[in-house]
Amino acid sequence: MTYLQRQFLEKASASACDSVQDLRLFQFRQRTQIVDLHEGLQQEQRKRERDGKEEGRKEEGYD
Repeated sequence: MTYLQRQFLEKASASACDSVQDLRLFQFRQRTQIVDLHEGLQQEQRKRERDGKEEGRKEEGYD
């Protein structure tokens, strides 16, 4: 293998590694965003349920 071929392969390999790392970082960010959205939706649902129970108490005269 010539020096130029070796240099080319090293650069291509480094570029591929960078691409894989970028992809993994992107996937991690996507999963993190999905988890954050899911937690936000769960909190919103719990708040609605809590508000609904409070409305029910007010209508029944418990408040």
